[in-house]
Amino acid sequence: MTLTTFGLTNGGRTTQYQIQYDDSLSAADGMDRANALIGVCDGDFVLMSNWFGNIGLTVGSPITVNISPGPYASAGWGPPIRLTPGNGSSLTVVRYLLVSEVTEMFMLAQNRGWFDPGGSNEGSNGEGLSRFLASQFLIARGLGVSMPGFQLAPSWLNSSRPDWVNNVDVFDHGIDPKTGCSLLFIYYLASQLGYGTEQIIANAAATLAGVYRNLTGDSSNPFPTFKQLLDAAFPSTTSSSIPGPNPDNPFPLSSVLVSPRLPAGAYVGAVSRSTDHLDIFVTDRAGVIWTAAWEPDFTDWWHGWWQLNGGRGAPGSPIHGVSRSTDKLDVFVTGTDARIYTAAWEPDFTDWWHGWWSLNAGVTALRGHITVVSRNTDKLDAFVVGTDGRVYTAAWEPGFTDWWHGWWPIGDIRVPPGSMVGAVSRSPDKLDIFVTDINGVIQTAAWEPDFTDGWHGWWELNGGRAAPGAPVTAVSRSLDKLDVFVVGADGGIWTAAWEPDFTDWWHGWWRIGSVAAPQGAFVGAVSRSTDKLDIFVTDSNGVIQTAAWEPDFTDWWHGWWELNGGRAAPGAAVNAVSRSTDKLDAFVIGTDGRVWTAAWEPDFTDWWHGWWPIGE
Repeated sequence: MTLTTFGLTNGGRTTQYQIQYDDSLSAADGMDRANALIGVCDGDFVLMSNWFGNIGLTVGSPITVNISPGPYASAGWGPPIRLTPGNGSSLTVVRYLLVSEVTEMFMLAQNRGWFDPGGSNEGSNGEGLSRFLASQFLIARGLGVSMPGFQLAPSWLNSSRPDWVNNVDVFDHGIDPKTGCSLLFIYYLASQLGYGTEQIIANAAATLAGVYRNLTGDSSNPFPTFKQLLDAAFPSTTSSSIPGPNPDNPFPLSSVLVSPRLPAGAYVGAVSRSTDHLDIFVTDRAGVIWTAAWEPDFTDWWHGWWQLNGGRGAPGSPIHGVSRSTDKLDVFVTGTDARIYTAAWEPDFTDWWHGWWSLNAGVTALRGHITVVSRNTDKLDAFVVGTDGRVYTAAWEPGFTDWWHGWWPIGDIRVPPGSMVGAVSRSPDKLDIFVTDINGVIQTAAWEPDFTDGWHGWWELNGGRAAPGAPVTAVSRSLDKLDVFVVGADGGIWTAAWEPDFTDWWHGWWRIGSVAAPQGAFVGAVSRSTDKLDIFVTDSNGVIQTAAWEPDFTDWWHGWWELNGGRAAPGAAVNAVSRSTDKLDAFVIGTDGRVWTAAWEPDFTDWWHGWWPIGE
């Protein structure tokens, strides 16, 4: 048995490889299969190189590849690379084996934890990654999702399920619980938590727990939650197998709720699309957009988290949503390219959410707010501060057969790009918007159908001042009444009000109590029933506070009260919704980066309930 290049294109030489085969192989298994590999191997190398950031290898070039006789199917490298695909095995098997080995060479060259620092072996972590990447190669090339006979996950599922997330065996690369745990955890990072292949590779560490911490910024131990998910889905430790096309990837699993990790102070988008239904939306530390839902029929509490159609934004990008009619949802976010995107859901969508779609090429600053209101059934108006600092609007209604109309600039004031535009509809087809301009002046503008000349305003709102770009939250507590809230230049929480009986325009500003919050912080505000107001803020000490007003309070606002010991980053947005009359739900990103919620309703004789994290 001798290695040969007889009959090979260009003598077996490609840009990256020197291919040869054992002359004891048949023509089909030797020369023909080698020539087929020559035609595709450099393209597969480019895919791997891109995964690893186009770093150079340390093993020399060209890489010698020997196709050898033997049973199905194995490989190894020194170099050279030895491929033993098995007699009669397809080109796909040969490519799969080659990718499995070359990705380990890239791990060695990266030298950041996937490969033993001594350079002797990829170990259990690296073996898990090479198996994962070989499957990603199949998916990328449209060749399937797994290779028969190569499953690793059952070796860990059908064991005592030890922790090989915080531990690593640098000498192990066999089919055993160590590598099975490693592969499962990498799939957990990818398919449960939503991290991309390049992200996982680039955030290398000495252990998989370190990879998790590098990706998420979460210093807690990830193994218990990972194991809890799998224990719930696969309780047997002797006969578990993963159904479906990939026997190594059971994710995503929803039997245990796992909260995404969010940047401190990030905004939680929250919508009630019908009575007692809640939907929330966040963008995590990696820029992955997630959603979760609650309704009374969910006896096991919240459902989720689900990645929302592959949507991506800058980490913590705010997602604003609205329900334009019963059980219909529309959400808006700024993508990683600073373009404005939207997605939609309604019960008739049997394939879940639709979108994301770029909204008429609109752009804003990264992490920019796109606020939206529904001024009448099935009508949407969106507002954004563009990259030029002007306020823009776009509109949609069912009669627009050519999709959204806009963007149109509203007036000529300047606001810091990406700032939140407070928007509210105080009665059908009437719109009022609010911003803090680049000079810290609070401004308002209005639109209604009788304005044949478009928007009216901008008007300076009673001398109100705040940090440039500070959000001005607006609420309509009953027909044609408006209340607005802002953290002023002094850190106090201020309010102003308008209603048709005010012949002298707006009244206010008045400071609400003595609580102070960081300038530019968001004041959550909601009307839970006619003429009742509740507001929320995270103060300068990170304490979540609430206050309330209703007409029976003859001594004006009540509060502030510390809300059940809740803590968050100073100024963190507390978003609140009323899912039915006199019921309140509040949401915030806690100091641990998880989404937390609290609830109030009149039957709670002991005040608010919560806080609860929405997921482990």
